[in-house]
Amino acid sequence: MSKSIGNVVCPKEVTDKYGKSALRYFLLRSGGLVDDSDFSLELCTAKYNDELANTLGNLLSRCTAQKIMNTDTWPHDTSDVDEDWISKINLLSEKVSRHYDRFDVPRAIDTIMSLLKEVNAHFSAKEPWKLAAQLRQDPTVSEDVGKRLDSITLISLHSVRVSAILLLPIVPDISRKLLDVLGIPEGKRLFKDAVWDSGTNNNYCYTIQRDLDNAQIPHNDHSRDKTKKKEKNILIPKLEL
Repeated sequence: MSKSIGNVVCPKEVTDKYGKSALRYFLLRSGGLVDDSDFSLELCTAKYNDELANTLGNLLSRCTAQKIMNTDTWPHDTSDVDEDWISKINLLSEKVSRHYDRFDVPRAIDTIMSLLKEVNAHFSAKEPWKLAAQLRQDPTVSEDVGKRLDSITLISLHSVRVSAILLLPIVPDISRKLLDVLGIPEGKRLFKDAVWDSGTNNNYCYTIQRDLDNAQIPHNDHSRDKTKKKEKNILIPKLEL
């Protein structure tokens, strides 16, 4: 991009079309204090869609889908949660804070996205929709099935919660929207809250908020007409050129 060549982009035009979060995210994601970075609308939208829409927003959409959560209240049973996952989530804040302290925002985002992609892979591998289907078909199925489903859901929910808090300095509008949907109180959104305390099962009592104006997330209505077109969760809509 050069003023002499004339291949410049008007920031206002970009934000008017794609929103300030997209431009803000790309500049902080791809920029740096040492090296120059390339900019194009294609790169901007691709990075936003891949990481914010597909990785972060989609994870929350998947784990709060009505076929996974039959209630809007967060699960409380952590007995089946692998301690390794709790450690990974708790270490995330420490790692990201170190990068922020060095003004290395790209690496901070890399660290967050790396965990979220790992959680997405875990979610897909464990196939919680099959566990939820078993519970719906036979509520008397073994208690182990319910515990496994709660474990997968909690790992996903806490990963999104912690990531949204850590992304507040970068995309505050999107982070606040996700935290609102998660039901996280305003007083629980500081960096010190970006941990998962497994010491007590009832140290949180969060409820998914499905009636927010900007939260395009469907209600858990199992009586709906199954012949209707499947409703999609769109917490962070993709951008189009």
